Amino acid sequence: MRDYRLHLGKLVGPWFFACLFGVAAIHPNYSHFTKAVSELGAFGAPHAVLWNALGFFFTGTMIVLFGIGLQQLLMRHGVRSTGGWGVVALGVAFAATAIPADFELRMDSNWTIAHAIFVLLGPVAFIWAACVWPRALVGLGITKNAIIACVASSLLLLPAFASNAFLEQIPGVGQRLGFAVMFLWCWALSSATTQVDLAVNAK
Repeated sequence: MRDYRLHLGKLVGPWFFACLFGVAAIHPNYSHFTKAVSELGAFGAPHAVLWNALGFFFTGTMIVLFGIGLQQLLMRHGVRSTGGWGVVALGVAFAATAIPADFELRMDSNWTIAHAIFVLLGPVAFIWAACVWPRALVGLGITKNAIIACVASSLLLLPAFASNAFLEQIPGVGQRLGFAVMFLWCWALSSATTQVDLAVNAK
């Protein structure tokens, strides 16, 4: 039986950016160039509940389900790896950023501190998952080209973060590049693992 959770890795990126541009379009004076994504869900934002529910929490939940599907795929094939749990951790951190920040009190607010903690934990979980998945993919018998695609997409996170140093006047762009890289990696990982799932079910 096919595990359709493995396809969620291809859907999280389009879903997130559709929500991002949709909610931003009805947010007065919001700029993708200068504003952080978190500002859409901050205290006092006109559509904070909508963004936090759809943009952060639901997207994170999709990543969690994707990660559970990945871990179960590894277990079915007898591959010992924590790769799926790394993706689950990424999803939990992403969903938890639905805790709204307070951009007036900033770090004087416990809400902002909680939000910031999960924002920082997201990249940590991503690095964990990205580091262990290449070996796991070899164990699954994934083709070399698919493994290269996964590794290459994860490495793009470095220039995405570095771009912030050159985009000081438009910090929102660097942040969105980081999101794009993460979702590109999810897409590559989903594409690789669904091929394994399809091949098993075809037998």
